[in-house]
Amino acid sequence: MSLVETSPIRITAPGAAVELVGVVKDYGSQRALSGVDLSVKPGEFIALLGPSGCGKTTALRALAGLEQVTEGHILIDGTDVVNVPANRRDIGMVFQSYSLFPHMTARENVEFGLRMRKVATAERQRRAQETLALVGLENLAGRYAHQLSGGQQQRVALARALVTRPRVLLLDEPLSALDAKVRVQLREEIRRIQTDLKITTLFVTHDQEEALAVADRVAVMRDGNIEQIGTPEELYTAPNSAFVANFVGLSNQIRADVDGNLATVLGKRLTLINGPHPDGPVIAFVRPEDLVIAKEGIAATVLTSSFLGSLRRTQLRLADDSIIFVQHDVSDQFQPGAGVYLKLKSKSVLVGPR
Repeated sequence: MSLVETSPIRITAPGAAVELVGVVKDYGSQRALSGVDLSVKPGEFIALLGPSGCGKTTALRALAGLEQVTEGHILIDGTDVVNVPANRRDIGMVFQSYSLFPHMTARENVEFGLRMRKVATAERQRRAQETLALVGLENLAGRYAHQLSGGQQQRVALARALVTRPRVLLLDEPLSALDAKVRVQLREEIRRIQTDLKITTLFVTHDQEEALAVADRVAVMRDGNIEQIGTPEELYTAPNSAFVANFVGLSNQIRADVDGNLATVLGKRLTLINGPHPDGPVIAFVRPEDLVIAKEGIAATVLTSSFLGSLRRTQLRLADDSIIFVQHDVSDQFQPGAGVYLKLKSKSVLVGPR
């Protein structure tokens, strides 16, 4: 169901500027956050992306006030809230688990935060119904959690976070418990709602496709630090490290050599994305779509070829036994064992130590 079609109501939720300045979080001798710096503009949608244990959820919980930081400052519209209780930070949060009250209807679940704020009954009911309409559930307001699908339950949880009109919305892997089709649909609806409300949003995920699809900027985290932050396009086309290149999208690791300011990769001289590098052998990180199967070039043998809907991904073995993936048009089909040639389309490349 499209929110654009079902939700003519608009809720005003002013977005706040958010800053994390040198935020450190220790759990005994274990450091979960190592001086994180992050600046979020009012109304911006930021995804925190990274593997399990990288600190992304800890950063979100620190911002929410659910974790006391060891060092650093957390500012919302310029006010340091490090010592402000969670219930006074004016933040809405949606968790991975739906956490709906089973004895309450969808409307009553959404009303709960307003009831705790002692909002008058008529106003509370009006705002709850308005917010349920925003997430496309106005006709299911009287149902209990067990009468709703997983996607519908998560929409109720989202409405419950939005109904108090928070300055900041935090989403902690809210889609991971849903099946693939519902997950894609709901992530698009979350983005539409965020764009409509212009609410400052931080979204935690380990799914790089999810992060690239919805965020204005993505912060890739590793070992309690932000490795790189940028637009989805910047992270994909100009990763600043091997970790980012491997985590955001798929990259081939190809043996190469640096001489001066150029790297020789598969017989082609390319400029370096990551600046000067010592001469000698390196690993080059090359996207599958930056390679093409041609009539001449580097000899390779086809191992497998997979149909992926809008494209085909073919696995090749080079003469040095390196394994390479190439993405190409679905109409080009190659049989296992076939001999082919490989060429590079790209003009620049990220390299790292071999």
